[in-house]
Amino acid sequence: MVDGSKEVLGELKKVNLRLDNLEVEQQGMKIELQGMKAEQKAMKSDMGEMKSDISDLKKGQLRLETRMETEVIDKIRILFDAVEVQRDVNQRILASLARIEEKVSAHDMVIQRIQ
Repeated sequence: MVDGSKEVLGELKKVNLRLDNLEVEQQGMKIELQGMKAEQKAMKSDMGEMKSDISDLKKGQLRLETRMETEVIDKIRILFDAVEVQRDVNQRILASLARIEEKVSAHDMVIQRIQ
């Protein structure tokens, strides 16, 4: 039985080695899992910051769009008003020019009669 005991002891040593290896591997897996959890927390934090940044960008974009729309609309109104004023001025100038041309034509007729 001594031989049998030696065999059992030998098998127990092998089992103990395997258990030791499993424990070492399990510890390694725990460390890796902790690292993954830490990375996941960091990613969640980064995503939260990104969401906040995106929200801020959207608010800024909305303010910029509103400002641009307001300024563009005001400038278009100003340009429209300026065109209307210029059109009125041009009509007055054309009317004055027509009166001057009539007077010049009348004077030409008078000059031709005098000659």
